[in-house]
Amino acid sequence: MKNNPSFTLVEILITIAVISVATFGSFIAFNQFNKYQNLNVSYENLKHSLNIAKSNALAQVINKCNTSQKFVGHQIRIITTTNPDSYVLEEVCQNPLGILPAEPSYRIKETKFPSDVSVTSGSNTILFLVLTGKVRGTSDISVILTNGTQNKEITIGTSSGVIQ
Repeated sequence: MKNNPSFTLVEILITIAVISVATFGSFIAFNQFNKYQNLNVSYENLKHSLNIAKSNALAQVINKCNTSQKFVGHQIRIITTTNPDSYVLEEVCQNPLGILPAEPSYRIKETKFPSDVSVTSGSNTILFLVLTGKVRGTSDISVILTNGTQNKEITIGTSSGVIQ
């Protein structure tokens, strides 16, 4: 036999196997990175929306309340009954005495979380009160975002309105 500088079938199969394992490993790493990025972006967007609600309440930004209603503040309402979970930025007003509902809310913006991100919260409504920026409630509110393997938590202080 001549000395032929070609590859044998075994060498080709081993090369294909190594490339397949490397491709599969990088696919898993990319998928995990994508899930982490979805969680991180959702966390930052929710935190930003909470800051908008607080600053709108402090600045008395009124878009939807009419002249017969008293402006109460802005709130984030977390909706976990939909798939995917979502949250709504709302303006809260108070009707004159005796008119129901006592505090109607007007939707300003709704944001949906990616399908792999879910939310748990101590309170589904986080209301920032006008002028003070404090949150209605007696204890701090915790909102936890998860993608199944990782968690990110936002804490809102009721006495101070500080978002961490």
